[in-house]
Amino acid sequence: TTTPYTYGHLLSLEFIQIVSLDDWSIDEVGGFLCRYTDVLQKLLGEEQVSAKLSKTRDKLPGKYFDIIPQNIVIREDGSVTVIDQEWELPDDIDLGMCLFRSMLLLMSIVTRFGKNKQGVTYSRYQFIQDAFQAAGFVFSRSDIDQYFELETLAQSQITGYPVEHF
Repeated sequence: TTTPYTYGHLLSLEFIQIVSLDDWSIDEVGGFLCRYTDVLQKLLGEEQVSAKLSKTRDKLPGKYFDIIPQNIVIREDGSVTVIDQEWELPDDIDLGMCLFRSMLLLMSIVTRFGKNKQGVTYSRYQFIQDAFQAAGFVFSRSDIDQYFELETLAQSQITGYPVEHF
């Protein structure tokens, strides 16, 4: 069977539109993370899952592993459709891991980051940390290290490349 085409724009486009122009702010990126979290919350509600997503340790079902902004279509009426969901985990996933994974994947598809208002040249770590903070999420360096390790293992499983490749 074929799935009908879903009209709309990918949520990831909203991120790209923020950071690819000059004079973007980390608060705008934080706002994007809040929007993404709201979309996840909406999807949970559609599945009758009553979970409040407000902290990085809040849990999502394992199938949310691949519900990243590149796989979310926002239709003209504001409704949401998930596409291209290929991967899921057998266990629940932390919201923080989902957000972290999404940020890594989003940063990898941006061809040009514009100059930000703050004049900061961000490392990946600092960008993610500041974006999370701007969205109201608190996490530590050890959280990021753990999320990075989990993502590396997942990418190794998905691609067949050794962990050292990532």
